Amino acid sequence: MLSRLKQPHWKLQATGGFSLIEMVIVILAIGIFGSLAATMLANGATIYAKTMEKKRFIAQARSSYWRLNRETGLQQKKANYINSTQNMVNIATATGKTVQATLTGETNLNLSISGSSHLLSTTTLNDSSRFSYLTDQFNEISIPAGQSLTQSQSQNVHLMQIDIKYQSSGNTIRFKSFVFPQNIRFGQEMPYHE
Repeated sequence: MLSRLKQPHWKLQATGGFSLIEMVIVILAIGIFGSLAATMLANGATIYAKTMEKKRFIAQARSSYWRLNRETGLQQKKANYINSTQNMVNIATATGKTVQATLTGETNLNLSISGSSHLLSTTTLNDSSRFSYLTDQFNEISIPAGQSLTQSQSQNVHLMQIDIKYQSSGNTIRFKSFVFPQNIRFGQEMPYHE
């Protein structure tokens, strides 16, 4: 019994909860990780928004260039290039549509189909864009500033080059291609075809 009396009456007992210092450390860790996650999510959202803006810009540029390329490929005969310039091309299709593509102002690309005007793009850089006309020897037909193709020059057009530069919000893309009109590739129209 004496041995029993010598033992202390109190013993350290393990508790089932957290101490105050442990809870403060956990709250601080959650706060730090939460602020890092919020920063990463904000950066991710900004990157996504910029990527979507680039995607819309490229889609608009591709769509307008594709439409312009398609319409210029439907030219019926060389004589229809008369009065075309480096900023404007005249097209007359086999179905009787008259089409005029024009680089206007500083950033507009217009397409007029049988008198009905359509704005293809508002992001073209018209000082860096142009239409050029090439002979069968692939030499560019020189058009003096402020003038257009004459009747004799239009008869020498073998193919056309479209060079359009687009810019929006610091993004720039340039499309450049040769157009060999469907109806011209088979040669000169004979008088008895008219």
